[in-house]
Amino acid sequence: MGSSPTGGTIILRRDNLSRQRRRPLRPQRSGPPFPLNVIFNVRAFYISFIVVIIASMAAVGLGGVLKPNQPQAQQAREKATPTPQPTFAPQYTTYQRPQMALDLTKSYVAIIHTELGEIRLRLYPDKAPEAVNSFVFLARQGFYNGLIFHIVRPDVGFAQAGDPTCRADGSLACTGAGGPGYTLPQEGNDLTHRRGMVAMAPIGGGGEISGSQFYILLEDMAHMDGRDTLFGQVEAGMEVVESLPTRNPCFQRPSKENPCQEQPPPGVAILEVTIQEG
Repeated sequence: MGSSPTGGTIILRRDNLSRQRRRPLRPQRSGPPFPLNVIFNVRAFYISFIVVIIASMAAVGLGGVLKPNQPQAQQAREKATPTPQPTFAPQYTTYQRPQMALDLTKSYVAIIHTELGEIRLRLYPDKAPEAVNSFVFLARQGFYNGLIFHIVRPDVGFAQAGDPTCRADGSLACTGAGGPGYTLPQEGNDLTHRRGMVAMAPIGGGGEISGSQFYILLEDMAHMDGRDTLFGQVEAGMEVVESLPTRNPCFQRPSKENPCQEQPPPGVAILEVTIQEG
């Protein structure tokens, strides 16, 4: 370097220039200085995060409403369709006891309207008031409408109807044991079991009488006098009764003693029972 101040100074300047040439150039900062740049970056991050959250929520909400994967017509149908209700087997109305439906000073005729024609019954309220009252009460309630003659046995001599489980539409399993919810006492009288007579059916062969099931005799059956409750007689339409197809269902209880039909033919339907009071 030498002792001359001029020479030393010159040498130093050259060294400084050499360092400046070797030092890389730094780009100039275009953003705000520290710490403002950190603050701005954090705020931008949170703003971006909030925007993403809001956009996600909006997408979920719109997706649930619009359901883009389904046609709009189908969405409208789904919205209009009510929630399905549990389905149950249809039931029939039962009663604790029949209401009083008779005026004992008047006469009564029942007309059974069937698919094959009409059966006209003369009722005897003076002989069997409880049986006649129950029959008239149930007929006026529409209880017999849609039921069938579920047992027709020409070989034994009767045709029976009045079981609310034995329906023409097959909506219930026909048991042969259905009733209106009450039974009747046996009413003894001087009527006899002759062809065309009408009686309330016994329950299981016991002392109780069904409140709704009745049978019409196809032949004289004197050996049954004193049993069941006779309460009426066919005045017209006996040919309809005799044209009923034979029907002897097993009621899921087949036996060798009873040559029943496991798949009986359809029963003739009772369309309506009307009562004429005179």
